[in-house]
Amino acid sequence: IANKVLLALFTGEMLLKMYSLGLQAYFVSLFNRFDSFVVCGGILETILVETKIMSPLGISVLRCILTGEDWNSVMYDGIMAYGGPSFPGMLVCIYFIILFICGNCILFCLQTTRESCYHPDAP
Repeated sequence: IANKVLLALFTGEMLLKMYSLGLQAYFVSLFNRFDSFVVCGGILETILVETKIMSPLGISVLRCILTGEDWNSVMYDGIMAYGGPSFPGMLVCIYFIILFICGNCILFCLQTTRESCYHPDAP
């Protein structure tokens, strides 16, 4: 239930930003593009899980990176949901680590790009 509430809040935030900035201005920002990808992926994942087409993929983990949530506890919950520190659970651990590293790299690149746009003389 908490996942659905957070997804609704993030969706509302995204739609409010789209409305206030306009679609063209909203998608100029790379962070907004990433945010919309995470929200739309979360909506799609929720629909597919609720219709029992697939099991959860963990796209909501990207929201944890965005919000600064404690990803260690999220990873621990994911490992325990797949049987603990054994074969399937350890794959979840590797998945979370890769996702966390890639997510942080993306956010770092977005921040670096944003700073170079505001400070064109910066190296």
